[in-house]
Order: sequence, then C-alpha cells, then structure tokens
Amino acid sequence: MYLSRYIKQRLSIDKVNIVPIIIIVLFGFVFTPTADAQDYQRLENMCKACHGKTGVNGYTVIPDLKWQNNAYLVQQLTQFKNGQRKDMTMTKVAQLLSKDDIQQLAEYFYSFKHGTASQALSTQ
Repeated sequence: MYLSRYIKQRLSIDKVNIVPIIIIVLFGFVFTPTADAQDYQRLENMCKACHGKTGVNGYTVIPDLKWQNNAYLVQQLTQFKNGQRKDMTMTKVAQLLSKDDIQQLAEYFYSFKHGTASQALSTQ
C-alpha cells in the first residue's frame, strides 16, 4: 500500500499534520548531486508518496501532476529550489534535487499525460 494512501486511510491526516511525516521521509534518504539509478528510484518514490503513483492523489491540498506538461513541472520545481516559489514542503524537497533530478522527475510525471509511462525513472 502506498504511503499516502496508508496515511490518509489510517491516520486521516490533513495538510498541517502531513508535513512532519514528509520531512521524516525526505531525510531518510541520502542524495548526492548526481543521483544514480537507485537514487532516482528513491526520488521517484518520495514524489509518489504524496503526488500518487501516476501523478494523481487523493489530497485536495496536493496538486495532481499527471496533467502538467514537462516544461511547467521543470519550471515549478526550479522555482521551489531557488526560492522564487515557496511551500513548506516542496521548497525543502526541491532543494534536494539537482537540475538532472528535476528534469528526470518532470519527464516521469509528464509520461503519464501522454501514455508513455513505461519510461519510468527506474528503467533509465
């Protein structure tokens, strides 16, 4: 069962209470500036924990990524990373990502919009 579904079903967590859990999950991983395949899988799983396996989730406060285009996702993650856009959770997440990580994650979620989801990060 996915973390977000488990949290929602078992704990009935709202936006305020989910932040500490997300932070714990984030800091449970060690990232290097250039991630290898295993690190990309961890990044992918971290994103899917909140945004859903296919970019669709059950939280009204967490955006679905499936319907966003690649350039938009890269732009938003970059803005979170450099502080142009702020969110208690996403700013911290984006600061962990390299430019390549951002591009890979954007491509992963964009792939669901166009039915090319077989190009998951774990296979790259």
